[in-house]
Amino acid sequence: MISDLPCELETEILSRVPPKCLEKLQTSCKRWYVLFKDPKFVKKNSDNAAKEVILHMDFRVHSMNFNLQGAHKGAYPLMKSTGKLRYGFGYGKSKSSSRSYKILRSTRLKNDQGSISVYCEMYEFSSDSWRVILGDHTNIDWGRFPEVSLKGNTYWIAADRKVLGGLCILRFVFTTERFVSFTLPRESGDTQNSMASVSLVREEELAVLLYDFDAFPRQMKVWLSNKIDDPKEVSWTKFLVEDCNIFGYPRYFEGMSFMVDEKNKVVVCCSRGIIA
Repeated sequence: MISDLPCELETEILSRVPPKCLEKLQTSCKRWYVLFKDPKFVKKNSDNAAKEVILHMDFRVHSMNFNLQGAHKGAYPLMKSTGKLRYGFGYGKSKSSSRSYKILRSTRLKNDQGSISVYCEMYEFSSDSWRVILGDHTNIDWGRFPEVSLKGNTYWIAADRKVLGGLCILRFVFTTERFVSFTLPRESGDTQNSMASVSLVREEELAVLLYDFDAFPRQMKVWLSNKIDDPKEVSWTKFLVEDCNIFGYPRYFEGMSFMVDEKNKVVVCCSRGIIA
């Protein structure tokens, strides 16, 4: 009987029960009702909860629980990408330090002469309305690459049309509603003929996966950002170098999603038909 358990053990067991199940249990007895309202218990229950991640794979977004020690089949699509529209999620910061949550929507348009323009709109939750973001965004193409959100801003790997084959990191700052680009981490000997993908580490750092087509031997490199706030002062640390032959043909790197576990020094890569 659970009533025979020490209070400390009972609390420890209940702290590992999912919150939705606790809602059904809070009317079981007065002691549990009081316990579930205790801020210390709420925090402990939250700390013990299974961590969820958002996975962007093959240009679709999935919500999933991820456990390196076992399989999980709980991934499901949240949003269908049309290939014509791209979205970014974030928030702006006001003078009062309050957050204003927003959605960026962009689409690439081509006129009769073949010229491409980028049309951007902003949705604000506070006003429940869309408006146009003015500016010239034609030099950057981020249509093929998945995005991540970090500290209120959205990041893409983008192709810079001013540089032949050149890739960069594109950031949209929701506070100023402006795009900022900065260079990818590279070493001496790296070429512009490469593929790249971007991810997050502990919701605190950016991680960049790079594959250089012209390098020999072919290798995948993963870099972690030390400082990302100022594009002029961004710094990177090389986290992992791995033989690319394990992935076969390099087409798998286009739009590849990946996750970094710093503690166990593991990188999990997900792409079309492979998880490595």
